[in-house]
Amino acid sequence: MVLAYVSGHGFGHAVRTAVVLRCLRARLPRLPIEVVSNAPRWLFPADAGYHPLLTDIGLVQRDGLEHDEQATLSVLDRFLSALPALADAEAARVRVARPRLVLGDVPALAFEVAARLGVPGVALGNFSWDDVYTPFVPALPGYAPLVAQLRASYARAELLLRLPFHLDMSAFPRRVEIPLVARQPGRSRPEARRAAGIPADATAVLLAFGGFDVASLDLTALQRLPDFLFVRPIEAPRGWRASNVLEVPSHGGLPFPDLLVACDAVVTKPGYGMLADLFACRVPALFAERPRFAEYPILAAALQQHGRALPIARDALERGELQASLERLLALDTPWSDLPLDGGERAAETLAPLLA
Repeated sequence: MVLAYVSGHGFGHAVRTAVVLRCLRARLPRLPIEVVSNAPRWLFPADAGYHPLLTDIGLVQRDGLEHDEQATLSVLDRFLSALPALADAEAARVRVARPRLVLGDVPALAFEVAARLGVPGVALGNFSWDDVYTPFVPALPGYAPLVAQLRASYARAELLLRLPFHLDMSAFPRRVEIPLVARQPGRSRPEARRAAGIPADATAVLLAFGGFDVASLDLTALQRLPDFLFVRPIEAPRGWRASNVLEVPSHGGLPFPDLLVACDAVVTKPGYGMLADLFACRVPALFAERPRFAEYPILAAALQQHGRALPIARDALERGELQASLERLLALDTPWSDLPLDGGERAAETLAPLLA
């Protein structure tokens, strides 16, 4: 059995872990898998078990673009004080199933549970939470021991499968580099457009912020941009209507890569999952600036170096001032880099011998 502990902060951790688990299942068809996460069940393989649990706290978000550093560290303090007892309880819960491997993306809990079970703990990611929280500490030095506690838990991992465009991740004693873990669209662009209900002649712009909403976005301003059809994935209709806005279900409808490939551009925030999807689907991106997030500079540079992407200031995005930026984006003709996208297969290749 493989236990996968997955952060529920955004969708990126869940999406890439799901790809790895599917690749591992293809190699070992009878392998039992259980996912432990507070990310939505529908993001994971349907044939995997699922145990809902808050595995880490990620960031306390004000909305899809803004986080609260003080609140994050305060919640983290409470969570880490309970982590040893939580790891004890999890080890006791799963011991009867005799797990042979614990995969973590990237809750510290995963490696505490693996140590208690005496099985390999393998991390997957392009950052660990100590990398994200460390820049918060100079202004809030009383929380420095929390970063040290996280690093001690990460040091218990047997291996890190480190993805491209990564942060430091030096807490992990042994690291193996793997390519991007990416999903591929299952439909051609014309097929995806028909399935999404996007007219063939529309200039479609997807609004996607990694499972979060941007409450401050002025949706009424979009009505002043009739040259574009804006596509909004939502969990449930909210009663807001405009002739140039198409609401689509965020799950139960088109898989996200198919929805992405159906569009001419996307307005988004730079996260790993979105970056990987963009390289797989080759859709230009207008990305919101997130200067206070540790991952932002690396991902923003990668998007512009290897793909077609432009930043947009947060205040311009919130006001719906997208016309000029979208026109510049769609005029770009820089070539896409041929980055390897088979990280899921490479991860499964590395994990399979640990289950022999």
